[in-house]
Amino acid sequence: MGLKERETNILFSAHRANMLKGGYTTPLIEPQSREARARQEIAEMSLAYTAGKRKNALAPPRQPTCPACSLRFASKAELAAHLSNATDDQHLAIQRGRIRMTGGWFKARDLALLSYLAGEFVGRTRAGPLTSGQCFVKLLGRCYMGDGRQSAPGKDRLAERVEDALVKGNCRRAMGLLSQRSLLNPDSPEGIRVAHELHPGPLEGYEAPVLQPTENMDLPAKITEEEVIRAVKSMGLEVPGPSGLGPAHWRVLIQAQGVPEALAQAFNEILGAAQRRGYRALYEFRLVLIPKDETGSKYRPIAISETIMMAFHKIVLSRLRTQILAFLETEQIAFRLNAHAVGVRMAYTEMQIDGTQAVSLDITNAFNSIPREEILRGLAQASVPSS
Repeated sequence: MGLKERETNILFSAHRANMLKGGYTTPLIEPQSREARARQEIAEMSLAYTAGKRKNALAPPRQPTCPACSLRFASKAELAAHLSNATDDQHLAIQRGRIRMTGGWFKARDLALLSYLAGEFVGRTRAGPLTSGQCFVKLLGRCYMGDGRQSAPGKDRLAERVEDALVKGNCRRAMGLLSQRSLLNPDSPEGIRVAHELHPGPLEGYEAPVLQPTENMDLPAKITEEEVIRAVKSMGLEVPGPSGLGPAHWRVLIQAQGVPEALAQAFNEILGAAQRRGYRALYEFRLVLIPKDETGSKYRPIAISETIMMAFHKIVLSRLRTQILAFLETEQIAFRLNAHAVGVRMAYTEMQIDGTQAVSLDITNAFNSIPREEILRGLAQASVPSS
């Protein structure tokens, strides 16, 4: 056997071993077959998962680094002087303009940019006169959503693949599938019509209840830095909101010195006065109308809020659970520990009774139709403090 033939066999054996290791039964598959496309999609999902795991381990650079030109400096003061003296558009955009956040793979410039934003956020909270909550709002306002770097897969059977991703709770994958498809603009006349149809307002003649603030319970304990770090690290594959700052960005930001403390202060400030006009920007969202079929006659609305607010809501939810459990009905198990397992057990017990039949109810847009005042009244009846 010649040297070239032996090298070819070794390469083929290594290629076959790698494919078998990845779950492939044979390397000889028609490239355009359904099986080949399915395996390619699995490989893409595996790559995206691996990229997400790598992002969790990313950290901001140790030395202050210019997010525009990647120059490193000995101190933050030198970096600030460098940015203030620069006159080109790239540096001026970092100083004064809004910053475009992108998904996909993080590069050195992305990490430097996140480090710069973290330093700016912490510096503002310590310098005054703005409060931590106001600095938090300004941080989100500095950024906006950009396009990802990953190319979208093919458009064959796109509606079914998006539906499958949503059923599995993977909203990020669903949005990735639609990244290069022409979606219905929610600000267009047709988009506004569809949005009003899917999210109807209160019925005509509805009178909102007059709510009195509850005073029979103590205010919840202050949110701690440890709770903030734990909530940020536990975020999954949520799609970024209007600012473009997703879970991967926040996992990097939370590692910067002073950010957990500043976020905890901002959360406590918001918790004490969530209805202030200055905090309205925190509740903005991106409305995406996803077509349910290829004809585009029906749409599934998805409101994507700020990712970091999901961490805030997770902390608040943990407080609500301890306060309202005593006021819930026996069958109301959504807030209880191991709710899914309890529900399955209850359903299984009921199914053992002779003559039991299962009924599935699909209530269209029930949650979208509930006025905000009714939700507040329900919380007030459960003795949850209004602040």
